[in-house]
Amino acid sequence: MIADDSVLMRFLIRDILTADPDIEIVGFANNGKEAYLLTKKLMPDVVLMDMTMGEYGGLYGVEAIMKDCPTPIVILSSMGNTDMEPILKCLKLGAIDYLNKPVKNNVNLREVETELIEKVKVASKADMSHLVKNDHFNNVHVHAFDDNVQYDIIVIGASTGGPTAVETVLTQLPQN
Repeated sequence: MIADDSVLMRFLIRDILTADPDIEIVGFANNGKEAYLLTKKLMPDVVLMDMTMGEYGGLYGVEAIMKDCPTPIVILSSMGNTDMEPILKCLKLGAIDYLNKPVKNNVNLREVETELIEKVKVASKADMSHLVKNDHFNNVHVHAFDDNVQYDIIVIGASTGGPTAVETVLTQLPQN
């Protein structure tokens, strides 16, 4: 499903995505509230969400969808070119990934065509069950390592959907 208040963008995105035989567009939303309502009704595999859509923007849509009917969401917005804070908030709420619309002119969306198709396909396989918070599993021990460890650092890497997975791991680690 595509959520964008621009009719032109919805058609451009539709044309790009439906060029892939594995992708079907099941609906269009003009704003975040409509995206939420259509997600409940249509149950799409993925919602492609713009951030700037009038009264009910993408942040509203992400919050409502993740609260009531968790569905993989890929943010496609030019907002990240100027303000990443709302994008990061959406990712923290459970959005799977983010892609910038081209800076010069949104009609140049074909510049990110391959990446957009790939992100939608990856998101369609996302397991949304991780959104159920189990705070009672957080590690309450002050420490778990002694002074004799043979390493100074632990590195965790993550890709698509990674921020939430990393958060889950980190909240279960002891303080030290």
